[in-house]
Amino acid sequence: MTAKSMFTPSDDAFLTQRNLLKPATRRRRLVSSSISQSASLSSSDSGLSEDSRVDTKDFIMIPEFLESETIEWLGWTPKKAAELWNNWKEIQETEEEQGTIFEVDFMSQALGYIPRRDLEDSSSDWEEHMRGWGINEELIAAIMDVEFTDVRCTKSAQYWVTDTMEIRYLSLERIKRESYQRTINNHTIDPGIASSAVP
Repeated sequence: MTAKSMFTPSDDAFLTQRNLLKPATRRRRLVSSSISQSASLSSSDSGLSEDSRVDTKDFIMIPEFLESETIEWLGWTPKKAAELWNNWKEIQETEEEQGTIFEVDFMSQALGYIPRRDLEDSSSDWEEHMRGWGINEELIAAIMDVEFTDVRCTKSAQYWVTDTMEIRYLSLERIKRESYQRTINNHTIDPGIASSAVP
């Protein structure tokens, strides 16, 4: 089973040439925040070249492939992400071998390890429970940020973990869909988006 790249080959070359996408490092890519928020880009834009310099603070790190590294990027620890990925591969291989289709999609599999029982415990208990599920420290810290205590207390730990992971996954799907659309549209984009990435 091969993982699906986030960017089509032609879009990858197009964005890399314009310094909006950096080469992969450990199966992760730096992508310009203008791409993660953009509607479109234009190949006719002459404001960008290979020599253009873009400050990496304007970039976000995303997985190179939509499925494998995505599990960790969603908020799981590396160990739990590896376990989830292996389970997902087994499901896919079984489907291929038996010619069957299970009605389990990628996100259902990834979110299936979050307990459904809501916790009514204290904040320290939330942190302990999330660690026990295999949630990484970055996501735990984001959910437990004291600045958002009032908001956090309106829902359960399960809700916030699930909601955050779903939003993160949807953003990756959108980036992938827009890459495909740029390829289909022959890279017709708004020059303002592309030029905003250059200091």
